[in-house]
Amino acid sequence: MESATPAHSQAAGAEQLHPALAALLSRRALLKSRFKVVEFLDMGGFATVFKCLDTKSGKEVAAKIVVDAETDEHGKLTADTEKNYKAEMKHEHGIYRNIKGSLQSMPTGIPATYCSGAMVEADKKQPKKNYYLSYLVMELLGPRVGCMSLDMQAYRHNKPLLVNHGLCMLTALQSLHERGLVHRDIKPDNFCMPYGYDVNSGDSASHIYLLDMGMAMQWHHPGFSWDDDTYLFCGTVDYSSVRTLFGRHPTPKDDLEGLACTLLEMATGEPPFDLMHSGESSRPLQQDRLRQMAAQKEKQWTSMLSAPSTPGFIKHWMRHLRSLPAQHTMCTADYDTLCRILLSHSVGGLHEMHDDTASSWSAMPVQQQQSGLKRCLPAASRVSNMQSYLSDTATMATAVQSKRFRHREQQQEEEEEEQDSMACGVTLVGSPEA
Repeated sequence: MESATPAHSQAAGAEQLHPALAALLSRRALLKSRFKVVEFLDMGGFATVFKCLDTKSGKEVAAKIVVDAETDEHGKLTADTEKNYKAEMKHEHGIYRNIKGSLQSMPTGIPATYCSGAMVEADKKQPKKNYYLSYLVMELLGPRVGCMSLDMQAYRHNKPLLVNHGLCMLTALQSLHERGLVHRDIKPDNFCMPYGYDVNSGDSASHIYLLDMGMAMQWHHPGFSWDDDTYLFCGTVDYSSVRTLFGRHPTPKDDLEGLACTLLEMATGEPPFDLMHSGESSRPLQQDRLRQMAAQKEKQWTSMLSAPSTPGFIKHWMRHLRSLPAQHTMCTADYDTLCRILLSHSVGGLHEMHDDTASSWSAMPVQQQQSGLKRCLPAASRVSNMQSYLSDTATMATAVQSKRFRHREQQQEEEEEEQDSMACGVTLVGSPEA
């Protein structure tokens, strides 16, 4: 979980802590008789994150804590609350265990988790009032990508950084999809840098973590149907795919459309969509309203995909996803294609390469090309893509240079023909004198 929230934000957040959470922090409560709550870190829409100390190993970890319920004035829980109590964190911890499976450690981009549990915190001011909390103890992480894209705008003028972090995010998402899971809430705030990462450094990363698996699910289960449009939507509408807003069952392609929205925000420094009306975030959205949003988002995507201001790699990313058959199951080749599309952004884009870019790139020694691309690539990964990308870039550069040469040769021939004609007193058809 996040560890690098600015100090002023931490102070403001600590003042707004729920009474039960403030009590946990003030008495440095132990979770599972082992993890001591020592510092407030961050507050999200559903959970609050604290830094904890593992009293057994001395290691710093993070605890994500949710206030699930509180008793009424008679000290009782409602039947629904009692049924749902503990369910969310237990589900999320189960997802992490499912991802790890029989592996010795988590796959790339997925944080380690240590335990989950629940506890009751009494209200000292009201004797009959109790708060029911659930928690998940996990690896301590660095700042959120959302913090960097919106507050720092670190990516707007640093293409290698954007490409490097984008590749890390794609790798983390692929790790999830390869285990038959979809995330359902891909957005900048659900990606975190490694612990200790300095947001002001502009450094590349070896990996970025995908968080908040509370909505994750097995997507291709026995009851799955490609044509079912009665799926109950969950997620963040501004980053969700058009399909899921229309009520379709989520698939890996929908997560990747969410990643396209995230990358577009990173590239421009602004959220690309704003579909929610004032006050809508505080109440459930009806299906008709969701479909209205879906139609609005589809219209905006259509406009953006033809707009000169939209980054070329986003256009190619979305066009690739939309070119796939409706019932297509993502495979390694698809992720490799998206990786190559991202890499194209680091040198101006294969699809939008200018003559000067092509010429200078082609003239570079291969070692220099590799050095430039290595700034974008996560450590010890995607080597085959880099080699293939270098080959394709060189081919494209050669093609552009050949086209440029032919164009100049044609211009020269036309100029010589015009000079010869003028010398003979002949006016060319189509010339200003004709």
